[in-house]
Amino acid sequence: MKKIALGIGIAGVGAYAAAMKYFFDLGFNARKPNGEFQMIGAGTPYEEKGKEGAAWLNDFESDTVYITSVDGLKLKGHYFACPGAKRTVIAFHGWRGRWYSDYACMGRWLYENGCNLLFPEQRCQNGSEGKYMGFGVTESMDVPAWVAWLDEAHPSSLPVYIIGRSMGAATVLMACGKKLPDNVKGIIADCGFTCPYEMLKVHAKDAFNIPEHPMMDTLNVITKVKMGLDLKAHSTIDAMKQAEKPILFITGTADTFVPSYMTRQNYEACVSEKKLFLVEGADHCMADHVDFEGYTGELTEFFSKYDA
Repeated sequence: MKKIALGIGIAGVGAYAAAMKYFFDLGFNARKPNGEFQMIGAGTPYEEKGKEGAAWLNDFESDTVYITSVDGLKLKGHYFACPGAKRTVIAFHGWRGRWYSDYACMGRWLYENGCNLLFPEQRCQNGSEGKYMGFGVTESMDVPAWVAWLDEAHPSSLPVYIIGRSMGAATVLMACGKKLPDNVKGIIADCGFTCPYEMLKVHAKDAFNIPEHPMMDTLNVITKVKMGLDLKAHSTIDAMKQAEKPILFITGTADTFVPSYMTRQNYEACVSEKKLFLVEGADHCMADHVDFEGYTGELTEFFSKYDA
């Protein structure tokens, strides 16, 4: 009986360890697990519009560019030069995302409304190097590096705006806790979360019905050991208390992935000029699809206010 009990115990420990490895890879290793990529809007009435927008971005003759991050990673990006540009927009995609999918709805509109476009591929994703995704923490270090590349490769007096969606929004919001150059005139954060720990806790419960303890405790130990990342130690809320740039916060009220209350919390914590745009009934990263006119109207107003 003791041998049977020991065997059951070992099997249980093994199963837990395997489960934690899966959740760590799912959260932080974009190369694993290998799953089929699903575009934003797939299975909705907006799917075809999304496909058309993604195809336009992919087919457009843009420049493929590279930078080296502060910790030595080769990061890839895509630059679209707009004739007669009024501004430049740097747009960061989200967790397990694609730049052409996350901006399928807005990319062409931005370009046709006077924006040079720079789409970085976030570290550990797509064509950029990196072993792990950092839920916006490590990625926030790359925001000033991309601005520096832009200033060196395409020097101009044009205003610069930085957009992020989902984890990309967390990336740019955390970057607001750092000093950004004067030519960065504003930040647009679309459905960003607050803290990596809170985001993963919510996702584990909603998607897998897994309780916070001991799963999150174990996951935090793993990220500390493998990445040097304490999931509780970093928050967009803290960055918002140091924000200096104007920020437009956007979220859909029906977001089932990053709860809209997280955007509200970021908005409330922000000490710089700010505005909150809510789209009723929009799910995650779908605000521009559901209310395209309202969304583009908010961007137009934001650009007009801070372009000078």
